[in-house]
Amino acid sequence: MNFKIKKTIFRLDNNAVYINNQLLVLKKATREALILFLQSKGNIVSKDDLLNHIWKDVIVSDASAFKQVQLVKEIFTQAGLPKDTIENIYGKSNIKSVNYQNLMQLIKSIYTLHKIISLRTNYSILQF
Repeated sequence: MNFKIKKTIFRLDNNAVYINNQLLVLKKATREALILFLQSKGNIVSKDDLLNHIWKDVIVSDASAFKQVQLVKEIFTQAGLPKDTIENIYGKSNIKSVNYQNLMQLIKSIYTLHKIISLRTNYSILQF
């Protein structure tokens, strides 16, 4: 099964993963996380999706899921893809499907608005 992100081709062959025809040796959990993200085709992958796909009936910590996301991000970066190919969205991770620059501008605007509201709230409290 082949997946293409920009000019990078991921090929899954049984338990082997090839990136641009070079074999990538991965632990099972990382390989399963990579496969899940590739198969998501830009749709959101929740933490629960990740936990269920990799560990099914085994109880693991959230940190285990986040570690796999970080490892897949590193794989994408080493393959020449942008660092933001996977981004966190309100506790979920997905292959990027929004404009990163617009998202950062929105975050900055929200942060600025939060600071203004905080200042007003603090000022109001001081008047009591």
